[in-house]
Parts: sequence; C-alpha cells; structure tokens
Amino acid sequence: MKLEVQKHDLNAENSIIGMIIFEGTEQFVKARQYITEVEMFYNDDNRTIWNALTQMYDEGTPIDQTLLYRKIRDKVSTSGDNWGYIISKKLDMNVTKVYMINWCLALVEDYVTRLSNDAIYSLQKNETAFDVAKDLDSKIKKAMNFNVVDDWSDMSQLALGLIDRRERIEKKEFQGVLTGFEKFDAMTGGLESGMIVIAARPSMGKTAFACSLALNMARLGSCVGVISLEMPNTQLAGRFASIVSGVEFWKIYRNAARSGENKQAIDSVIDYGISKMSALPVYSTDNAKVNISDIRWKAEKLVKTKGARVIIIDYIQLITAEENKNTTREREVAKLSSGIKAISKDLDIIMIVLAQLNRESETPDKVSRPGKLSQLRESDAILADADMGIIVDRPFKRGDKTNEDGSSTERKGSIIIEKFRNGETGQIDLYFDPEMMHFRDHEINNFTEIQFNSIIKRDTFEAPSIINPFPFEEPPF
Repeated sequence: MKLEVQKHDLNAENSIIGMIIFEGTEQFVKARQYITEVEMFYNDDNRTIWNALTQMYDEGTPIDQTLLYRKIRDKVSTSGDNWGYIISKKLDMNVTKVYMINWCLALVEDYVTRLSNDAIYSLQKNETAFDVAKDLDSKIKKAMNFNVVDDWSDMSQLALGLIDRRERIEKKEFQGVLTGFEKFDAMTGGLESGMIVIAARPSMGKTAFACSLALNMARLGSCVGVISLEMPNTQLAGRFASIVSGVEFWKIYRNAARSGENKQAIDSVIDYGISKMSALPVYSTDNAKVNISDIRWKAEKLVKTKGARVIIIDYIQLITAEENKNTTREREVAKLSSGIKAISKDLDIIMIVLAQLNRESETPDKVSRPGKLSQLRESDAILADADMGIIVDRPFKRGDKTNEDGSSTERKGSIIIEKFRNGETGQIDLYFDPEMMHFRDHEINNFTEIQFNSIIKRDTFEAPSIINPFPFEEPPF
C-alpha cells in the first residue's frame, strides 16, 4: 500500500527557499548543485517557486522577492495576492546560510527514500522487478550526481597533480591500456580513459580492427566489453575464433571445409582456438535496441563486476535515440555522443565508438583517397567530443589495387590518427589478413602451431602470433 504522506522535511524546504529569496542568485547556484530535480521538493508551493527560480536564473533575471512574485503571478493562475503571502512566509524562517548544504542534502536523502518507497509500491502492483530496479537505479544515480561548481584548483594544485602522474609513470604504477600494435602503442603510450572514434567507409574493416583491438587488449590483461549493435554474438564469436585459431571465418561459421581438406584436422585447430579464446576477458552484448541509459547501465555493471577498462560500441549511429519529435537526427546523434563522453569520464574508462562516414566520402572524386573525420555521418559533434579520432583505410578497397612495385595491396591496411588530444597524429601501416579479417603489425609466415597464448605481461608490445596451417583461397560459394 502506497503511503499517502511520504517522508519529507518542510522546514528544510522552506529554509532553502527562504534563504535563496533573501540572499539571491548566489544561494540558488549553491542549492542547484544538489537539487537536480524539482521533485526533490515535496511541497507543491515550493516546487512552483523552484521552477520559477530556475527560469529566472536561466533567463539571467536577478533573484529577489519582488521579481519572483511577478514571475509566479504571470505563470500561475491562482491569486497573485496569495502568492505574495506564501513568498513572504518563506522569508520568516529566520535561518543562516551556513547550513544551506545540510538542508539540501536532507532533501536529497528524503527524495531517495520516497523513490525507494515508490519502487516497493510498484512491485506490489506486479510490475516487472527488473524494470523497477533499473528505473530506481537510474533515478537515484541522477539524484546523487551532485553538480558541484565550487571545485576550483589553483596552479600549485595543478602542478602537484602533474608531478604525481609523472612519478607514477616512472614507477610503472600508471600505464595506459596497451593495444598490441607496436607503433600505435609507441605513439600513444597506451590508451587512457576518454572517447575514441574509429571511422571508415563501409567494408573498410572498422569492425575487423575493433575485434583485433579487443583481443589484443584482452590478451595483454585488460577486460574489454563489446556492445555489438550490428552483428549477433555468435557471428562476433566466429570472428574472434577465426583470429585466434587462424582458420578462415567462413569455415568456422558455416562448419564447412573445401573438398579434399581434412575436416577433422580443421575442427581440431578450431576447437583449440576456441579454448584459447574462452580464457580471454572479453564480454559481449548484442541487444540491437539500446539507448544511452542502457549503455551506461551495461558499462557500469561490467566495470563493477569484471573490472572492465574498455567498452567498444559497434556502431554509434545504431544506438536508439530517445523519442523527441521536435529534434533533428543530427541533434540526436550529438546527444548520444555527449552521453558516451560523459560515461567515459564518470566511469574512468575508454569508450571506443565505431562510426560510419557519410555518402559524400564515396563520391568518385573522393573515393580514391582515405576518408576524413570531417565526413562523419549525421553529426560533427562526434568528432568534437572525441579525444582521439582514427580512420581505418585499405587502399585495395578504394580501388588502389597495386603498389608502386606492382604487388597487390589486398593485404595492406593502415590507421590514420587524425585527432589526438594528448599526442601526435599520423599514419600507421598495418598488415591486413583477409582470411581472418584481422589487422596486425606484420605478416607472419611458416606457421606450424598455434601461438596465440593466453595473457602475456603488460609491459611488452609483442604482437599476437597466429597460425594458419591452410593456404587462403576464395571460399567455394
């Protein structure tokens, strides 16, 4: 049974409102650091006054008793004289501003209690427990996410933070997440928390590069989560198994072999690769319909339960935007991008986001050249939010079939770092293995056994050695 009168503190509410009216804008700014929802006020009059104060602040109107009265009089249909009396009563509290933060925290505490009671009531109405818990968790996090603005650091504090970082690096107490690509790791020193965008035209291999990154980082000791919006988990597992075992993807996924091949021998190699793959700390979810709140929920759970350091999203344009008929797709994607950036900062993790380039990048005058981050589809905000922006390029796929010496470019790939807030930009050439849809540092020949051994030390840049005991031919489709 739902309580008719739930926990609240009318004295605290009136003290906050009265102090803001008496002291003005400064006290409102301090209170708004903690009071993030108008529902934190239990009393309807206080909710009305808070909404009016918020509107005045957003409009740049000074906060005082007379202007507040006029704002409410113009917005509320009840008697203006009545509101004059209500506002004046708030000023009779005779309180001191020293306790403003304490009152605000009291309001937050009571609000969280009411949310919990509402959740219990929802369960009694036979609502789904998972949905109730998810909604409660989201509201409590929002309530507890104080927007503290009084957090300035002077130059000496900034310097101490920098000195501490340098000393931790010197002692090897701090290290970025290694990717297993020698030149890339040498250029970046390992990836740090932030938003990284990997973009490419269709079929260039951005998913293949992401899979290679995920396995390399997991092999080097970092837990990785993959939010796969484009392909199901089984298909993603097939890609991972192909990279680890060195057997072509189509043979694994279709459980097939060419005429004349020893199917039993191939299956043995695949089984061994799957056993190696299973030991790596990579987790995947393939729910195709997720919004930014779902992504935050999934990421936070993996961070808390498995210690995840990296989340890969394939790809951002497939994330479900919140329904809003009064906005454009560009604004929706911009909001998704800023949400991912916030998740990265709040959880102190690396968010790797795959993205597609727009159709302009595929016009005849541009398709012969590598894509550009300025050609990101649907929103320029993705590039603006990114701490690092990478273009995946394969000359063979854009029509550049041969090198200067006449050799094929089919196995040639590269990543172009166009944006990097913390370091240099440039192009890194890689070897692309079309059989396994896999990027690595170098071509590897004469394999006699599978070398993709489990986790190795984090202080080495050794690339994974992958065996393919079978020569590549086109699959017999």
